[in-house]
Amino acid sequence: MSPTVRKTRRGNAAIEFALLLPVVITLFGSIIDLSLYVTRAHVIQRVARDAARVGSATLESTTVHTGAGIKAAAIAEATTSLSTAGIACGAGCTVTAEWRTISGTKVIFVSVKYPFTAIMGIIPALPNQIRADFTMMTQEQS
Repeated sequence: MSPTVRKTRRGNAAIEFALLLPVVITLFGSIIDLSLYVTRAHVIQRVARDAARVGSATLESTTVHTGAGIKAAAIAEATTSLSTAGIACGAGCTVTAEWRTISGTKVIFVSVKYPFTAIMGIIPALPNQIRADFTMMTQEQS
């Protein structure tokens, strides 16, 4: 094999690498963005559920609250859970809790909205906000 043929093969490998590198980076970036979104959405849903549980469990001695205190306890639980999960509830993050009556039963409705910014921004279909709502029946105090 002549030296000219060997150099040509090395050049081909460099060209193939240069052509495939953007495709590989795009693929890995998309995987990272999608997995980050799914993980955050799962955490946000769990936080909404935990906040609704704290707000509805008014009979437990450690969480006895009345009236607006139940909403405040639910919001505090959501904020604490977000911080514990490593997701700070900063600008654009909102946590709301409100009383609702469904078929004559009092329920607490917790909504958590969290802004999401993709790292790579390759997948345009990913929403820029993660929202989780959770409704739980409240326990009546005796």
